[in-house]
Amino acid sequence: MCELINPWCEIGKNSSLHVHIGAHILGDNTESWLNFCAFWSTYENIIYRFLYGNFLTGRPSIVEYAHPISEDLWNDYEQLSKKKDLKLKDLIRKISYDKYKAINFLHVDYLKCNEYGNKNTVESRGANTSLEAPIIQNYINLLVKVFEYCKSKNFNIEIVTKRHELIKDKYNDIKWYDEIFLEQALEFSDLVFNKNIDKLYFLKQYLKYFELQKSGYYPESNLTNKKKIYE
Repeated sequence: MCELINPWCEIGKNSSLHVHIGAHILGDNTESWLNFCAFWSTYENIIYRFLYGNFLTGRPSIVEYAHPISEDLWNDYEQLSKKKDLKLKDLIRKISYDKYKAINFLHVDYLKCNEYGNKNTVESRGANTSLEAPIIQNYINLLVKVFEYCKSKNFNIEIVTKRHELIKDKYNDIKWYDEIFLEQALEFSDLVFNKNIDKLYFLKQYLKYFELQKSGYYPESNLTNKKKIYE
């Protein structure tokens, strides 16, 4: 698809890439959803920098259309995790903020969380647009692996909670999301990925170990493939 559209399309300064992941991966297990809330809250800064793709920062409108949710999500996680008889519908309703957040839960059907369907998804809105297939593939792979980890028996809430305590003064502040937190990124990689090749691709994109857009974000004018968006 990228090869087909490259010669014809343009990337605007506020273009973004949204991915919908099936809610059925987490299913109807409230613990899996709570794990996701805790995990995303703790590593949102790592995920955002990764989602910038081949740019050093987010697009100018990222806060307006994909506002960080780490603070709200962690507060809700702490509140919800203390309830003894937590129902999935109450959890989903609580974390379904508005559409223009880093993660949009408004498409989740809590009555059909075990079913695959295009109207039962969790939407990730944070990524910059890219015309590079590996970057888009990395994006999708990371999201699926995060969901799978939050559902797995290997999920380690102790590591997540400890890390959250270390970074709690910087979460939900997008100015920190451009920075490299190598120890946290390595920890994230070890938790989420089982294969070294996945870890390598994640770190390469997180550290921007490839050619970058010079300005660090989308330029004012549209650029086509003939006028490269990175040098």
